[in-house]
Amino acid sequence: MDFSLPKELEELRRKVAGFVAGEIMPIEADQRNFDDHENIAEVPLETLREKAKAAGLWAPQMPAGRGGLGLDTVGMATFYEEAARSRFGPVVFNCAAPDDGNM
Repeated sequence: MDFSLPKELEELRRKVAGFVAGEIMPIEADQRNFDDHENIAEVPLETLREKAKAAGLWAPQMPAGRGGLGLDTVGMATFYEEAARSRFGPVVFNCAAPDDGNM
């Protein structure tokens, strides 16, 4: 059985991984970017969300007609696995529980 990802999902996986490593992890590494509850503070969150939107990495669970990526289950699993490499990843990409399921 072949478990390799289709080319377009592998490209998306790499894009998400690169964004997490290059944009989110440096913010996460600096405690000044945390709020009083150890979540990402509002200013860095909004900055990263704008970058995620510009990179085409916003709301993977939402239909494309509603501004999301319109991914199927395998696509969402691929995206979420890479996004969750950072504790801030899911909230940056607007796919953090429980909101992602409610959308």
